[in-house]
Amino acid sequence: MDSGSISMRRLLVRLFICGLVLIPAIEAAAVMREETGRRELVIDGGFHGPLPPPIIDHGGAVWDESAGQVRDRTGPVFDLPRAGGQVPPWSQVSDPLNVASVVASGWSRDQTEPRVAVYDRQRMELVIWHGDDLSRSPARRVGMSRDWQGGSVADALVGTVWERADTTHRIASGVMLPGLLLLLLERTEWTTGPDGAASGYAGVTIAALQESQAGDWDWVLAEEVPNDAPIESRDHGRGYVSSMASYYPTSREADFRSAFVPFVDYLNHLPNRKANGGQCGILRVDRVTVGDAWTIGPVVEIASSWGDVGEHYHVAGWTPSGVVLAIGDSLYNRVALLRCADWDRYDDPAQWTIVPRWQGDAPDGSQVLANQFWACCAGNDPDHLIIGGDNVSAAIYGLDVPPPGDDSPPRFDRVFGDQPSTLFDGETATTASWVHRDRPEILGPVVARHVCEGGGFPQFSRALMSTDGEHFTTVARLPQGFDRLALPFLCGGRLHVHRQTGAGIPGMHRVSAPDDLPVQRGLLVRPGGFDLLRDEIGRHRAPDSMIPGPGITIERVDPADLPPTLGLRPADDAVCYRVRGVAKGVQGRIATMDFADPRPDSGERPSSSLGLHLRICNLLSSKLLVQTAIERAGDPVSRKTFHIASTGDWNDCDAWSYISARSADCRVTLESRAGPEVGTIDFLLMVRSLTESAGPPNWFLEPVSGRVVPGDRVDFPLPIRSEDWVSEIELQVPSEGGDFSMSSRMPVLPVCTWRFADGGHVSLRHRLSGGEFRVETDRSSIPVPDIEPYHLDRGDVIVARLAHRDGVLGLSIRAAGSSSPVVDEVVVPGVGWPRPTTLRIGGPDHELASAFVVRRVAVETPELETPRPVPTRQEPSPTTIQRRGSTDRSRAFPVPDPFGILTRLGESGPDLPRSIDLDGDGDVTILDLAAALRIRRSASQADRLSRPSSPSAPAR
Repeated sequence: MDSGSISMRRLLVRLFICGLVLIPAIEAAAVMREETGRRELVIDGGFHGPLPPPIIDHGGAVWDESAGQVRDRTGPVFDLPRAGGQVPPWSQVSDPLNVASVVASGWSRDQTEPRVAVYDRQRMELVIWHGDDLSRSPARRVGMSRDWQGGSVADALVGTVWERADTTHRIASGVMLPGLLLLLLERTEWTTGPDGAASGYAGVTIAALQESQAGDWDWVLAEEVPNDAPIESRDHGRGYVSSMASYYPTSREADFRSAFVPFVDYLNHLPNRKANGGQCGILRVDRVTVGDAWTIGPVVEIASSWGDVGEHYHVAGWTPSGVVLAIGDSLYNRVALLRCADWDRYDDPAQWTIVPRWQGDAPDGSQVLANQFWACCAGNDPDHLIIGGDNVSAAIYGLDVPPPGDDSPPRFDRVFGDQPSTLFDGETATTASWVHRDRPEILGPVVARHVCEGGGFPQFSRALMSTDGEHFTTVARLPQGFDRLALPFLCGGRLHVHRQTGAGIPGMHRVSAPDDLPVQRGLLVRPGGFDLLRDEIGRHRAPDSMIPGPGITIERVDPADLPPTLGLRPADDAVCYRVRGVAKGVQGRIATMDFADPRPDSGERPSSSLGLHLRICNLLSSKLLVQTAIERAGDPVSRKTFHIASTGDWNDCDAWSYISARSADCRVTLESRAGPEVGTIDFLLMVRSLTESAGPPNWFLEPVSGRVVPGDRVDFPLPIRSEDWVSEIELQVPSEGGDFSMSSRMPVLPVCTWRFADGGHVSLRHRLSGGEFRVETDRSSIPVPDIEPYHLDRGDVIVARLAHRDGVLGLSIRAAGSSSPVVDEVVVPGVGWPRPTTLRIGGPDHELASAFVVRRVAVETPELETPRPVPTRQEPSPTTIQRRGSTDRSRAFPVPDPFGILTRLGESGPDLPRSIDLDGDGDVTILDLAAALRIRRSASQADRLSRPSSPSAPAR
């Protein structure tokens, strides 16, 4: 210690002994220097803002996969760049709709005012709004029904010059350019014979309404697309909401003058019979300048195929280098690439060449599964498309179309969305069958609908959004009571949503849409726990056995030899394999892995679920299906299928066993889930960890005892000096985190904990199985009431806000947007709350079950005129308070020793005792001394008040 520090301590000791005359002045100065208003610490690959950075302790050195380097015990580990944000609560809008089966949002003819057209399938009516307030009366309502054989049938062309007595048309999809509404109509032909009336689906028709300069909407087109489908196709309905939902401007400028609109004749499957083909077409629209009427070019078919059972055309997207066409759902699904040599002559068949299996062929001539995506819109670059996945591991993908002459198979890049961790059927994946870009000519925002396939799960359905066209996030859950297929769309800076199925409940909901969804590299915080794949010296270990299936070769790969473009860089001791070949047999077994529990068998143990955390990187241009089957010590097998559609990047694949109290000995079987004729596979497999009832831990690089990896210990100091305050934190669930589907296998997720100057705490936990948050304190435990549970999914943002006002402590929570119109603040029971000193990630003892990403921490404090003492904490019970005058002080918090703090001024470190570091900022400062004196004075006052008063003088 230097002489200056010793002299200062001696001076302070003298002042302390002489009556502490300067302490009140020091305390007042500290309060005067206290910043007021809102202060934020933003985390984006570093710590930015006026608040102190967190105190981090991994327990030892760890490997940072995103940075590809070792972090010491206190070094931060940051997540990959991720967008985050959410919208405020929904509010209901009165509107004249029942069922919004088709929505087309855009702009007026002069591009100055929003336009929205909605087809109400239940009322058979097209409703068009002018302006951004959809609660006002619409500008036009077009009835689209007519009588037939004593009943009503939908006919969009009723009353027009294109109306036909024996044919009706129903709106199936639509897109709005500035002042031009293009519609894809399902065409039905009607006949009357001896056995009565009959009908059959005869194809699709392209129609258009154009806005006049006076604001009227006039029919200008109704052109049938040639129908060469076989007779058996007449039983299959035509068209889906995404069949023609996007336009593609030929130039990226606000005054664009030309755009292409591709479309597909989507045959719907029947309950007892799959579709058997489809067709794809395109048209072009042109105008001289903004405000002029559009000229609509020829409607032409550019591809069709019939006869393959299960095949139908999903969606098509245009780029200058060609049209990309997704075809599903058969075993031989495919992606086609259609190129046009001269776009000015797109109606000339001689200009077109087709790569019928751009994806869907393997180099050895066999078939592979293709990414049969279901929605599409323009990306930021002319040759880039934004893709909505169909029953695959992610929701949003990106696709670059190569220039003519390069027909190499496509690469789909994973952008956003994670397959649920585990669900009962083992087959469930995710789908984004609605992706819409507002004003693609100026790279406007993108909105998508994210749903869970297989079984419904309406609690999963989300509205996704991107403000930059590259990074997506969940901004809202659907409003309470909405069907999972409700359509989100933008209008006038607001996000709107309406039911798509016939619930019989009218009502649109809206909320302000964010102008920006910040992309950040937040702080990644991981749990600890027992890991079967860890040896005693701290190295990752391989499975005890790895047996390849027939036709499969498996070779161990040195992590240093992995491609550097995978996004995450594994540590040197990562256990990686390359798996390739053609799986044989009915089950298509790829490999069998055995894992032995290294712990001695102690008989009955606490019940737990084993979580196997794999990473898979598909090396082929294909959709890879890999099913895991986990058998734990003879317990029933738990299955999970992964639907990986991206190429050349890591996918987090977590599989969970059933809950058991038996040994953790387990056998994991990987299966192809595709027949030998489509079984060509080539992928990288990383066996990352095998844990009990917890997510993947840190990549720890030091010896561990009993194979228990320490969890992260992260504390954010809260420099709050005022009595009234607000503390807020924004977290996000990463791709490796817990989600609603884990249910009882990971029942409770500790989220964060506020710690107070007196050692007390308020802790926030989330129960995955029920979806509700709980507040637990050392005084009481209460649930947080909510109209609808918060069913968390990977990618969701959580904002928790703890506020103290006028002696009342309240907590409010928002997670992935709220479905209810009001966000309530729940009062936390108790009085006499001191100021919080630390915001801790996880439970009171840093316990975590799942990884979280911290994006932001903030505090708000009001202006203070005079300093006010911290009240002494007294806690007789969770439901009563210790009142002034009580003589029972056995449970009072120990009064800190100011002299002990005084003699240790200037010390720092994460292990400072609570009795010394009162504000929890990791340093012993004058502020800790001032806090100790306030507590001491409050304790003295309480002590004097608790003493018996002197006898009263006798009455005269």
